[in-house]
Amino acid sequence: MKNFVLPTLALLFGTAACGSAPTEEEYDDVATSMSGILADGSASETEAVDDAATAAQGQLPAAMTRSGQGNLQGRRGTIDYNFTITCSDAAGAVLQACEGADSAHLVLDWNGQLETARRSATLERHGDWTLTGLTTAEATLNGTGSFHVEGTFQALARAETRSYVFDYQAEYQDVRINRAERQIAGGNATYTISADRTAQGALRNKERHFDVVAEVTFLGNGQAQVILDGERSYTVDLKNGTLSKNAAE
Repeated sequence: MKNFVLPTLALLFGTAACGSAPTEEEYDDVATSMSGILADGSASETEAVDDAATAAQGQLPAAMTRSGQGNLQGRRGTIDYNFTITCSDAAGAVLQACEGADSAHLVLDWNGQLETARRSATLERHGDWTLTGLTTAEATLNGTGSFHVEGTFQALARAETRSYVFDYQAEYQDVRINRAERQIAGGNATYTISADRTAQGALRNKERHFDVVAEVTFLGNGQAQVILDGERSYTVDLKNGTLSKNAAE
């Protein structure tokens, strides 16, 4: 019996050092942050898809200017944008301009301060996307992305704010884009999220750490379903960021 005491204690301490599973309120906080990532105005996925589809068709996204071939820069409110785009024809040959292109590779960067009704946050964002099928009714997006977000967030269904630092690693799988409307029509994305809940105030001392995986399905009706750790389900309105929690099945 004594032989098992020290390994057992080591296992317990090791588990504690890695953090414990999120609470229900913390899952709701992550879902609230996800609603902002997906739909809440500036630097959201819906805005980014609109910008990417616009640039891939040889047009300038709102408030952006060209600064050399394939480089787009701009500022909206307090967010700075920097895109690099390379367009190709159906044979893979690089084009001088994107009008009539079959595919496009975009490297996207955003940073700045974001203020909305539900959150106040500093963000840095990077994306590496490939769009194909640009001559068809629906283009397809695949790629990766990362987000660093820190700030305060309005809690879901609770009259309080919470302070967090979130780091996201995103993978986009066959996200379909309606080219005419430049809106998401379907597909999936996976976000691996590292979350640090922090004390409110200038120092943002870490109080607690946990990790979550968010599986997002774009439903094609202006909404997305977000499932956290394979169990908790939420629905996000992609037009206004409204978040609702779905009943457990």
